[in-house]
Amino acid sequence: MIRGAETFPAKLAQTLSADLRPFPGRWELTWRIALAAALVATFAMSFELPEAAVSCYLVSLVMKPGDAESVLEAIVLAVLIAIVIAVVVFISRWTVDSPTLRLLAMATVSFLMLFLAAASRLGGMASILGMLIAVILSLLYQAPSGDLFSTALRYYWEMVAMPMGVICLFSLTLGTPTLTLLRRSLEDRLSAALRAITAPSTEATTKLRAMLHKGNQSALKRAGLASRFHLAPDPNLRQITSDISASYYLLVAANALGQGVSAEARDRIAPDVAAARTALRNGARMPEPHPLRPDATLPESVAYQALSKMADLGATSQQPETKAPFFVKDAFGNPAYQRYALKTTFAAMVCYIIYTSLDWQGIHTAMITCYVASLRTTGDTFHKLILRIGGCFIGAAMGIGTIVFVIPHVDSVGGLMIVIFVGTLPAAWLSTGSERLSYAGIQIGLVYYLSILNGFGPSLDMEIARDRFIGILIGNIAVYLMATLVWPVSLDMVLRRDISKTLLNLGSLAALPVVERSSSIRYVGDVEAALGRLEEALYRLPLETGMSSTNPSPVTTLRTLADELEQLTEDILFSQRDLVWVLPRMETLSRLAVDRGASADNPDQTEAQMSDPIEVRLKHLETTLVAWR
Repeated sequence: MIRGAETFPAKLAQTLSADLRPFPGRWELTWRIALAAALVATFAMSFELPEAAVSCYLVSLVMKPGDAESVLEAIVLAVLIAIVIAVVVFISRWTVDSPTLRLLAMATVSFLMLFLAAASRLGGMASILGMLIAVILSLLYQAPSGDLFSTALRYYWEMVAMPMGVICLFSLTLGTPTLTLLRRSLEDRLSAALRAITAPSTEATTKLRAMLHKGNQSALKRAGLASRFHLAPDPNLRQITSDISASYYLLVAANALGQGVSAEARDRIAPDVAAARTALRNGARMPEPHPLRPDATLPESVAYQALSKMADLGATSQQPETKAPFFVKDAFGNPAYQRYALKTTFAAMVCYIIYTSLDWQGIHTAMITCYVASLRTTGDTFHKLILRIGGCFIGAAMGIGTIVFVIPHVDSVGGLMIVIFVGTLPAAWLSTGSERLSYAGIQIGLVYYLSILNGFGPSLDMEIARDRFIGILIGNIAVYLMATLVWPVSLDMVLRRDISKTLLNLGSLAALPVVERSSSIRYVGDVEAALGRLEEALYRLPLETGMSSTNPSPVTTLRTLADELEQLTEDILFSQRDLVWVLPRMETLSRLAVDRGASADNPDQTEAQMSDPIEVRLKHLETTLVAWR
């Protein structure tokens, strides 16, 4: 359940407290990132590889909880940097002697990559590629001769390839096996379901719904990686993939069983859930659940089907996944994607012109900041700006403190490894948390590395930390001005489109035959994931609407809307009646969500329809959507 209105400072304090708490696997990933960064810094110093700070920074970006995920991303990035260098060599043939053509080439490639980042499945990877091409092309300003430029390109390839190699070897030897993460996820879901069934409470429901809001796609993707890398025999991989889907069914059923269902019904299913969890912990095959009673409720039936599937009894079937297209549906019809790419490119090129005109290469982080801090909405951009500036202050303070008090006493490679390891720990702890604060951890690590690593050894020059910090501030200012003054995109409108799509998904779910509705996990997963995005967005919305506690709308309205949608999803999913009539009502509400000028239809209804619980819920939704205007 999404909680009621709270002041922004109170909510911020709660968020900090929650995001700094340990959770299973967080410490393991933290020390692995710190140790891998220390190894990368040591190799860079020992073999005199340039830009050791950037190499260490890439470790925190690429290292993931599972071994397969880390290895795959490292290989992909190593291949992509080779492609980037080939593209740069091709472009440099015409731009090496012309600053104007160089700037035009940088802007063109940047625009194309940022458009792909916003409108295709490449996502953030395309943004990173655009940044790398722009940064490498900018080297022509410093190294116009052929030999120097070729050497610079080789250095950039080594800067990326070396840490990727370390990540691959490190993950294969000390990484957490992907199957272990999948089993841990299964056990967490079973534990959350059991707690919600046996001891219903606000805390138990909140934890269970948090798992529902994560959706099922990330876990299925991890299972797909395990299958692609053949990390276990095929029958085991098929079973654990089936268990992932079944456990999500179980969460949906447990959410309903914990609310408004008799204690007797909960007591009938609880022993089977507990037995399944015990079997998973012991590495045994999950037992067959007890047969359903004739008077079993529909949530009981769904839970029974999920447990049967985990026991490999074939009670439910795996729905085939639809492969998403490369481009989003409105990639070439919605100007928002082109506008985002154009705004970010313009900010980056302005920063490039500033530091080249001033001949102040120390602040080149201004251009890099434009690529990593720019997001599609004003609220998201401001949120990342705050994290970046805050991370800069903390990272710079750590770096200056290390330069003053620690570096003078470091006289060996082992000492340098300890300095990097200890300094990376707090940054890695933050970066392994939720997205609300994780970028601050990455930024702390980057500024810390830039402060103490320069050349081929530890640096005592505090001017480098100053210049990097100034560059980041300039980049943040440029991005913020573009986000707020040129084609500003409100987070409110993005939420409206997302909620409109969610209402259509609920309508499609309601239109299904009763026998198919309770097993349509795709619609339920999409709705729950959308609610999760809505809850995350509520943390950033005050950055757009203001932080005053005297005017809680629209945050309060959106929380009310989210609660209504959660309850409506449950009502539709477990209804045993024909609900085809709900689809046109949801289509009307979907238009109402995005079009502030639209009016709600008021079809003629019988007295029975007007008193129907789902119709009452729809009326509440309509009232909330109107209030949102």
